[in-house]
Amino acid sequence: MYDLIVAGAGPAGLMAAKTAAEDGMKVLLLERKREISRITRDCAQVFYVADLTFDRLIRKFKPLSNGYIEPVAVEVLLNKCRFHFLVPGFTVDYSGPLRAYYNKIHLSPGGHKIFLYPPNERLWGFFFDKETFNATLLAGAVKAGTEVVNETLVLGAANVNRRVEVLTEHNSKSIYFKARHLIAAEGRASRIVESLGLNKERITRKPRHRLSFIMEGIEAPYTDNSYFACIVPSISPTGNIGLCLNTNGRNRLGVGSSSDKPPAAILEEFMKLPAYRPWFAHARIVSKLADGSVWRAPIRDPVIGNVIIAGDAGGPETWIQGAVACGYQAVKAIEKEMSGQKGFAHYTTWWQNAFQFNKKKTFGTPAERPYPLDRVNSDEEVDFLFKLCEGKIGPSSLVIGDNLEAVKETRPELYSRLKRSEH
Repeated sequence: MYDLIVAGAGPAGLMAAKTAAEDGMKVLLLERKREISRITRDCAQVFYVADLTFDRLIRKFKPLSNGYIEPVAVEVLLNKCRFHFLVPGFTVDYSGPLRAYYNKIHLSPGGHKIFLYPPNERLWGFFFDKETFNATLLAGAVKAGTEVVNETLVLGAANVNRRVEVLTEHNSKSIYFKARHLIAAEGRASRIVESLGLNKERITRKPRHRLSFIMEGIEAPYTDNSYFACIVPSISPTGNIGLCLNTNGRNRLGVGSSSDKPPAAILEEFMKLPAYRPWFAHARIVSKLADGSVWRAPIRDPVIGNVIIAGDAGGPETWIQGAVACGYQAVKAIEKEMSGQKGFAHYTTWWQNAFQFNKKKTFGTPAERPYPLDRVNSDEEVDFLFKLCEGKIGPSSLVIGDNLEAVKETRPELYSRLKRSEH
């Protein structure tokens, strides 16, 4: 009998296993992959330290609609950095690659730019290597005494007599494990969440297929400190094409799309556009990462019996730092319950307030996109709008919204279509 079973060895599960084992619990960590720390799906690998969305009504930056919104800090030391989680009150050390993000730039098909922040003035996040980060957490969990069973598929769980039974499959054999508590941290496709019936009333978004090319040799401005979001309706009408940082001086070119066109075809066509072809003249693809998981609305109450839902198993996108906070807070909630306190209620309250997606009417309504430019405009129209607003600061959709009267004067039909597309 274990004190705690942790299902899933991503950031949430690894942080939970490490924290619980260091606090003296008998912990079992279950993971389906053979190489636990290896990243096998597309992930931006960003530690956010500043708000990312501009609210045009109050003229201030506010959190995105899907992120972890508690304050954090990054302390950069000589041979490592330290991620500080200020509300839960813990830190995580990290010794891998670190690259600063200063710019977030929206681009039109013709290469016109709108900066989200004044250029090179606002440090809003860091790229960090998730494999190195996960490996550090795993080493800490094992050192503290966590028992790790990999290549094991978790099929479901049930609360039985104030205990939890977990059904798994290993080498084509069904195996049950028992514990006093369970943390479900297997990501958006959590079978534990499904087995407990928690998906029945969750709103599900249309599936989006993501693909990223990890590339080296890209020659573009700002690629050493920037994230680009390229709006090209003719190529990708259901998702922006992103270019961001990666390890070893490389960059990641990716797209998430719900259209019938394969993501690889979208990226190949983008690299041939006249405005961007020079960027990729000497570039090569090093590797590819994909993700096809389904996004669902968040689980409002993330505790059922002695099972706690953590990370993306309970929400659409908790970010890596939010997943880590979930793992830590879930363990602290269990410890409170074991000492007679209302730890589960505390975790639920924290979950409902720590993530923007738990706020009313946010799921499915991205705060940055009151005008879905890629869905209602042509490439020429997007170029026109960006050229009109070039030099202005803020998310492109909101900047364009602030300048609609100028659009009305020269392009009344376009103005009318944009007004009709408002949320």
